[in-house]
Amino acid sequence: MINHAELRLLIDGERVALNPSKTYSQHLIDTQITSANNDIYERMDYEVDQNLIKKIAMAKRVDCAIYTPRGRIERHLDRSNQKQFKEFLEKL
Repeated sequence: MINHAELRLLIDGERVALNPSKTYSQHLIDTQITSANNDIYERMDYEVDQNLIKKIAMAKRVDCAIYTPRGRIERHLDRSNQKQFKEFLEKL
């Protein structure tokens, strides 16, 4: 189970670090959700301001990594999921 997870973003070369939200109730952090096929998902919530969301949407490249005491997970937004992100923002 994740005890703490810092989310680090690299947005067109600019580093941004986010810590888990403290305003959400504790049960939302480190919640394990089991699916029908017994996969376990853990949930962390981060507060992101509107300017950062716009910066992510307009970026040419976004890399992200979640750093935990047990290791790290790295991902990046590719063209398809960044397009979905922009479409989602347009609907808001």
